[in-house]
This record gives sequence, C-alpha cells and structure tokens, in this order.
Amino acid sequence: MREKLFLILILIFAAANALGDETSAPVAETKNQLTPLRKAAARGDIAAQFALAWRYQDGNGVPKDPAEAVKWYRKVATRGEAPHDHFLVLNARSMLGNYYRLGVGVPEDPVEAMKWYRLAAAEGDAEAQASLGEMYADGAGAPLNDALAVKWFRKAATRGNPRAQMDLANMYFQGHGVPQDAVLAYAWANLAAVERGCAPENTRPETAAATLNKTLAELQDTIARMCAENAPILKRQNEAVKKVRDQIASALSSTQLAEAQRLSSNWKPGQVLRRESTSSMKDNGGNTP
Repeated sequence: MREKLFLILILIFAAANALGDETSAPVAETKNQLTPLRKAAARGDIAAQFALAWRYQDGNGVPKDPAEAVKWYRKVATRGEAPHDHFLVLNARSMLGNYYRLGVGVPEDPVEAMKWYRLAAAEGDAEAQASLGEMYADGAGAPLNDALAVKWFRKAATRGNPRAQMDLANMYFQGHGVPQDAVLAYAWANLAAVERGCAPENTRPETAAATLNKTLAELQDTIARMCAENAPILKRQNEAVKKVRDQIASALSSTQLAEAQRLSSNWKPGQVLRRESTSSMKDNGGNTP
C-alpha cells in the first residue's frame, strides 16, 4: 500500500504541477484542530511533520506555502530510524528533489535536487529513481550520462513505475544508453500505457503509531480528492502515452509487434524485459525502427 499511495501522490504532484498554484482554496479547518498536529511536529513526531508538510503543500487547513512545506519535508528527510517511518523519509527526500528541481519554495537548484533524489533512489524509492534518471538524461545537476539514466529508469520501470517505463521506452527507441530496439521500446511503452486506478487502498500498517495512521488516513482522503480533481489531466497523460506507443508500433513489422505485445503481457514486477530470440531481432532489417 505504501508504494501505491505515494506513487499516486507523486503522479498527482507532477500531473497538476500544483506546488506553486495559489488558486486552490484551502480546506477549512479551525486553529484548534491544527494545534495538536503542530505540537506533535514541534516535539519531533515524524508523521506529524510529514502531515504538516503535506498540508502546506496542498493548502489543507492552512494557506498554501511551498517554503513551509519544504521546511517540514526537510525535517522528515533527515530522520527516520524506525522501519515504519522509513518510507516517509524516502518520500520526503523525493519531494525535496521535486521542489529544488522545479524551483518552487526554494531557488531552482538541480545539484541539490540530484542530492535528494540520489538519497531516496539508493534506498529503493521508485519515483526518485525515475527522477534521477531524467536528471542524468537531461544533464541537469550532473553531466549528461545516458547509461546512468537507463540504469535508474530500469530500476524504477521494473518496479512498475509508469513514468520510468515511458522514459525507458524512449531510450530504447532513440538508442540512447542502450542499443536501439523498437520492440523493447514498444513493450515498455505498452506497460506505461496501462490505466492504473487512482484511489489509494484503504489499508494502513497495523504496527504503525497512532499519529502515523492518522497521517496516512489524511493523505488517503486528500489524494482521493486530488484524483477526482485531476482525473482529466491524468486521462490526457495516458492518452499521450498511448499515442507515443502507437507511433512506435508503426516502426515495427507484424512479427515484431506481436513479440513486443507478448513481452508486455507476460511481464511481472521485478522483471527486466528481454528479446525472445536473436532471429526475431533480424526481422524487417534489424532492431532499429
């Protein structure tokens, strides 16, 4: 549930580009209702700190304030000893990377963004891995390095991250960091085009502290609302992915297309896609589009 919940969170974050949007009306909430959360955050409760960061990002009960969101995400990002807290730390680091990458609430700083993405990506955060790959592919915050971009795209793509799957498809289609291969490009794009449910599961870790459970419940409610609000944006994104996938298909022979479709339909999480045979790669003049 944790990965699905925060994958949705980051997808909405990227889809709406809402970090600096001051037009969203904050959810009405009294000062007394926020007081316990503020006190818990001030005492160092990591779940309360994350919840407060999210509130300032979303404008939930407080005026939307990216700088305050960054302040509280930073407190979370530099902590996290308990196992049930660790995923909050990883997601706070990934969020900090987004803020520095976009220059919202802080000066734009790709080097600082890379720092936070690396910290989260090294411990398995798929969204941070996808973002880190994009930074390497763009030469932002570090010299352009297609091989490293592919490395991080593949790590996230094999975990089911749709953004990384589309990024990896593009690398295969263009032959950047990997041998050019339109079959694998289509297969990864086809996986990225799968329509995913938006609403998070209504489950939480049984062993989590009360504040953490309350934080997750609040995030689930907020994300459900944001899913509904941003459904048209997510639909357009999915349609755009499908359009790119179909453009790749036009570069394939019928035999290659059938292979690519088999690869994607048989894919399981954690699996790296590989061509079925060398003979199929020679069909239609090789593996280039």
